[in-house]
Amino acid sequence: MATDAADEGKTMHWAILGPFLVSDGSGREVRIPGSRLRTLLAALLLRANQPVSVDELCDILWDGEPPPDAARTVRVYVLRLRRALGPDADRIVTRPPGYLCRVDLGELDTLAFETACGRAAVALAGGSWAVAASAAERAMRMWRGQPLLDVPSQRLHDACVPRLEQLRLQVLDDRCEADLALGRHGDVIPRLRELVKRHPSYERFHAQLMVALEGNGRRAEALTVYQQARQTLAAELGTEPGAELRALYRRILDGGTRTAAGNGALRRAAPVVPLESLHAIDEAVERASLTLAAFVSGHFERLWSWFSAPLAEVATVEHLTGAREDLERQMGAFQQMSGMPRVRRAGLRTVVEIPLIYETARMKGRVTLDAEGKVLGLYVLKVDEH
Repeated sequence: MATDAADEGKTMHWAILGPFLVSDGSGREVRIPGSRLRTLLAALLLRANQPVSVDELCDILWDGEPPPDAARTVRVYVLRLRRALGPDADRIVTRPPGYLCRVDLGELDTLAFETACGRAAVALAGGSWAVAASAAERAMRMWRGQPLLDVPSQRLHDACVPRLEQLRLQVLDDRCEADLALGRHGDVIPRLRELVKRHPSYERFHAQLMVALEGNGRRAEALTVYQQARQTLAAELGTEPGAELRALYRRILDGGTRTAAGNGALRRAAPVVPLESLHAIDEAVERASLTLAAFVSGHFERLWSWFSAPLAEVATVEHLTGAREDLERQMGAFQQMSGMPRVRRAGLRTVVEIPLIYETARMKGRVTLDAEGKVLGLYVLKVDEH
């Protein structure tokens, strides 16, 4: 979808990580009155730039029990939502079999949050601790509270809140991991104590707190944390600590030394990303994510300059759009990323793999870029269940 010249600089902000917040290009808050209108807009935002059918909107708005005239009422709600958006009413587009909300890059907090989480994970895997800590911090700042806090649809909550909360848990983990690798043991102890209190069954926070305390010269306290974790896990889950936590306890008990990275046995096995700079990694992940989004939405013209000349010569926009439509007929419509991007170097090519969720099958998107960051290949593959 090309951006008209009249729309340049017209940037909105859509925020659902916490209380619903919409602001226009001037920064003025746009009030969305009523829980049903907020639910409608949230449903469209969670599938940004993709049509959501009227039937699905009925199901979401009335939590699986729509009234007989639900479809007509949805049309009325769409009119009210456009009226509430005022000059930005054209963001809500009628697109069979329903409606979509047009969102540009950087405008929706959930997408920006997922991008920052992905950057933190990739940087951590590549051993770039400072970049990982910075990306994780950016992601954490976007989290204003429970997603969809003032949106009452249980269907939407069940569909997206657990995944977003799991992403937040992982990025908190990544931030602490990066800080430990940077030797910031004393600084991270208060945060880890709070995380252990809020997430008592998440073993890695216990393990990270043990590493931080040991690195701060407080070995006895680190061993006490293990005993407290053991009691908590037994009381809440009826289980013993896992192998990682037990191994860390034995190492500290035996007086083992930390590795140069600062987190010893805690460090997860992760593939080294042999790229020349973290800027290259960031750009590869961002371009791959946008390319996949363009693929599944059919909006290639916005990113065409990112494709390499050989690909552009053999694959037209219409050809790739046809491939997308054929894929959707077979596999169902694209919904969302389901995990963190993975990056690896293969010769002069950078391969970025991004797991996706489709309605009817788990899929994996793979984008291949050349040494200049141009897209050489674009694939959407079914993930084996084995």
